Amino acid sequence: MKAIMPISYAFGVAAYMIRANKLRSFLSILGMVFGVATLITTLSIGEGTRQQILRTIEAMGSNLVIVSPKGGGGTTSSPVFDLLSTSDSESLKNAITDIESVAGIFNSAISMTRGVTEKAVYTEGTEPSYALVRDLVIEKGRFITIPDVEDASRICILGSKTAKEFFPNEEPIGKTVSLGETSFMVVGILTEKGRALGIDFDRTVFVPISTLQELTNRKGQVSRIFLKAVSSEKTGNVVEAARNILKVLRKGRGGFDVWDQEALLREKNRMTLVFKAALGSIAMISLLIGGIGIMNVLLISVTERVREIGLRKALGASPGDILMQFVLESVLLSSLGGISGVFLGMFLGNFTANILIKFLPEGGQWVSIISLNSIVVSLAFSILVGLLFGIYPAFKAARLDPCEALTYQ
Repeated sequence: MKAIMPISYAFGVAAYMIRANKLRSFLSILGMVFGVATLITTLSIGEGTRQQILRTIEAMGSNLVIVSPKGGGGTTSSPVFDLLSTSDSESLKNAITDIESVAGIFNSAISMTRGVTEKAVYTEGTEPSYALVRDLVIEKGRFITIPDVEDASRICILGSKTAKEFFPNEEPIGKTVSLGETSFMVVGILTEKGRALGIDFDRTVFVPISTLQELTNRKGQVSRIFLKAVSSEKTGNVVEAARNILKVLRKGRGGFDVWDQEALLREKNRMTLVFKAALGSIAMISLLIGGIGIMNVLLISVTERVREIGLRKALGASPGDILMQFVLESVLLSSLGGISGVFLGMFLGNFTANILIKFLPEGGQWVSIISLNSIVVSLAFSILVGLLFGIYPAFKAARLDPCEALTYQ
């Protein structure tokens, strides 16, 4: 099947046949368009997910270790045996040498009221060391002190957005708000920090841990314990030491989890890969369906052009020429579908990201990130599909006998 026709001429004939049958060509590439669009959307959202995870990890800090009761962080609705205790926190602080600071928290959702403004707010009862552990910066006033914890003081520190909501036109420091039925004096405002580990620090209210334990009748109980290692290199040592200590301390009191940001990153990356693989498989199926559509159109084209093929063979066209022409037509169709799918995928990626933002808690962010690699992979796969599904119609056309083809009715 030696080809003597110039590729440029064969390409021109293929382009002419596509233009001559616009509607049929358009319908034949729809599967390819939606397959590539799905693949681009999947990869862009997957990359956006990865970036979201990285932002969360960065907000946590590279040397943060978190201890939580088995199955979650614990709230005031958690069973008693699920929660950690103040003694657990103190034992970790005294027994582990590679830590810079330790802080326990006890969290709850409480209704906060000031004047006519009322809203349920996420409230964290914590210790003075929490500001160091979570890298919190005070914009105005102060954070929780040791005397505040010892006296179970009715003081609170507001996240930046909460402060603006409840004190839109006045200075919050020294003013009072009500958490549940109890009045608290505002003594500090945090600088804007954003979200980390599902918590929006800008909308969180911080009070002494002993105060919140007293208000919720959960004295001595802790939802989570945060440990800050002296360096990221020592994080693994801290994780191992914390597990060994808690195995002894919490024997018969319920399970626990100890993890650092690397463990979280591995788990989140695993989930992202599963997500991308699942949707990517759907996209691949769509591309294969698109390839079948292109093959069917080419088979119809071969049937319609039998006499043309016979005439060209009679005038000297080799089987290789015919083969190349139909393969190029298939590749050109799949390429057009792939390019159209890339642009559609870019639009759908941004559209999907905007939809996801609406379902995230307020303040959440999500972006669609289109990488050059995802575009190259999508286009390469669409061309490959066009090539594979174009071979059978091309061989069928190349094998036609010119004498039979010229007399075909």
